Amino acid sequence: MSDHKTRKARITLAGLGILVVGALVGGGVTALTVLGGDDDSRPGTASPSRSAAPTAAGPSSPAHGRQAEMTPDRARKLVLEKPTGQADGLSTGFSEGPVGAISAAVHFWEEYAFLDDRKARQQMEAIVSPDAGRYVDEQVSEVRTLRENAGLPPSGGTPAGITFSTTVNAVRATSLTGTEGKVVQVWMNNDRYATQRALSTDTEHPSGEAGSNPVPAERSPLVVQWAERHGVEVARRLADAEDFADQVQRRLRPANTTDTYAKAWKVWTRFCATQRFPELEATRGALVAFVVWLLDRGRADGKGYAPSSASTILAGAVVELRRRGAEVGRDDQAQARATLEAAAVELLKAGERRGRGQAPAAEVPDLYRVARACPDTLAGARDKALVLTGFHYASRAQDPAGLLAGDVALTPRGLVVSVLTGKTKHSVRDAKINYQQDPEACPVEAWKAYRARLAADAEPHWQEPTAPAFVGVDRHGNVTGGMVPDSVTRAVKRISARAGIPLAWTGHFLRIGLATTARKKGKDAVAIADQGGWARHSRSMNGYFQRVGGWEDNATAGLT
Repeated sequence: MSDHKTRKARITLAGLGILVVGALVGGGVTALTVLGGDDDSRPGTASPSRSAAPTAAGPSSPAHGRQAEMTPDRARKLVLEKPTGQADGLSTGFSEGPVGAISAAVHFWEEYAFLDDRKARQQMEAIVSPDAGRYVDEQVSEVRTLRENAGLPPSGGTPAGITFSTTVNAVRATSLTGTEGKVVQVWMNNDRYATQRALSTDTEHPSGEAGSNPVPAERSPLVVQWAERHGVEVARRLADAEDFADQVQRRLRPANTTDTYAKAWKVWTRFCATQRFPELEATRGALVAFVVWLLDRGRADGKGYAPSSASTILAGAVVELRRRGAEVGRDDQAQARATLEAAAVELLKAGERRGRGQAPAAEVPDLYRVARACPDTLAGARDKALVLTGFHYASRAQDPAGLLAGDVALTPRGLVVSVLTGKTKHSVRDAKINYQQDPEACPVEAWKAYRARLAADAEPHWQEPTAPAFVGVDRHGNVTGGMVPDSVTRAVKRISARAGIPLAWTGHFLRIGLATTARKKGKDAVAIADQGGWARHSRSMNGYFQRVGGWEDNATAGLT
């Protein structure tokens, strides 16, 4: 059982009954009898009373007299009244007469605590007359029996995530006091359901208060299996452990990776909708059809994705499918990826190139052009420091956005930048940036100038170690707050355009620039990897190297 998409588990407490409640209706003059339990239970009505105290009776004789034949199809539809108050766990304040009585009956069964014996007793005692205590005990006993059948302790509250709903199939209200309608008997044929987001998944707190996070719907089948194998209590604890693991993963996973997975899942659901496939059936055929669809017409505008984008979407969709409990076979995924790679080759043979291709690298002459184009303002000083330092530690857009002032330390030999917002375990690092020979393009001098300008032009608190390292600046020179990844990307693009660089930069240009420039200077691959936060045998880093390397030891070098 799961959230809104869950199947409803029918609780067979009673099928047909009569409800008579006095306390729920305004004025306390309409009475309804509490449901007896089955077709043979024939509760009667209580004596009408104008007392404000709850008035109702236990089972007695049925109402007299035959009524005209009526079917649900022939009856007019009713709009239930909304309650105006709450008392003893029940809605109150319904009008007198049949509509108010029917509304009270439906709300009673919607709110009745089928799995909470203490609350059920409170609700029963609120509507049952004082001389019907035995009847109340019987109803509470039924609640406890239901709890035991569900694998719960006999006494306790309703597990978190469970809600009850009432589907009324047919209802008939009859006045027992003639045309006055002071006492109304309600016959109601209804089904009552328990809907559960999952088995109870409350996180235990030292205070004893339960948490409010339900187990995700996609984990529901696993929770049900655990309950069948080990019982509800063990299943709840296992679900709590899964919940904790999800929280840890969310904290450790970079935000842009989470966004990529979410976007991939949206594309997968769109594909399933167009093909009328179930979302959680990742069969071999479905995955292969998915990658073909991605390349053919998968984009929202009806065009096909570039193979690299399709590869990213496939990977993200598989992650999300598994997270939701779907089985994705490795062989099935491998065949889908092989299909994608073969289709990419066919596109190249046909002369069709998609996507922007590889981003060009920022080069040292570009850095000089950027430095010379920065105006003598706070924003200009920030732009120069942003680009020069970012180039020298191979920054992604999220890296400078995640830096605090205290993460950048000035030492006699240069800067130490503590990057803590990495995409992988290799990305989190202390990157050392040396002073450069030419002060005009030196990242350390640019950082010092920016911080001095910030101290002169902005409020003192922007100098605190906990303040953002790189701040946003409006057109009037006012600090607007810390930069975010999108604002870093926009700033880099704007800076490159201002410097007259032919192809506007993106946030990745600086990262590629360090790899290619350092490689051309003969720097060791391990040293480059450590500086830029790549794995030491990173395929992407080696791909950057191939753009500039392979000339000195090339097989054609010096042949003639």
